[in-house]
Amino acid sequence: MFNRRLSRIGQDKNLTVNRRKNLWLIITAFGFWIFGFALTAQAQTPLSPAAKHVLQAYLEIVQQEKPDFPGFEAKLGEKFYFAEREHSKKEDTRSCALCHGDDPASIGQHVTSGKTIEPLAPSANSERLTDAKKIEKWFRRNCKWTIERTCSVEEKGHFLKFLYSF
Repeated sequence: MFNRRLSRIGQDKNLTVNRRKNLWLIITAFGFWIFGFALTAQAQTPLSPAAKHVLQAYLEIVQQEKPDFPGFEAKLGEKFYFAEREHSKKEDTRSCALCHGDDPASIGQHVTSGKTIEPLAPSANSERLTDAKKIEKWFRRNCKWTIERTCSVEEKGHFLKFLYSF
């Protein structure tokens, strides 16, 4: 009888130790999750006042056409950035990544002129996307060259959101 009680006490003690270990693992995992979330939040480049203004203006325009529009998405901007398009007059394919590279935070090179292109992502180049007029100028020029038309306001918004996700 006494031995049975001792064995139960030992089991209860082990159970308590296991609960403590499990609780410690849960707390540790939660701490790492919070730490990872904080790093992710810090990794994104803060929007410049010009970019905020441009994105807000784009959003208002799109929401006039689509009242239920949820907002711009970096994933759609990324898809646009890497999409290859056949040029109608020249036998080549073009994309944003063709000149700016697979990583917008890296230096690129124009395929026609060979000129070096400074990083497109504001996280790597603090001069990027800080002037509303320049933002529109480069959209106008590069959209014509790359997709042979003016980019839609929605495409521009997704694209900017993508660049600010670095």
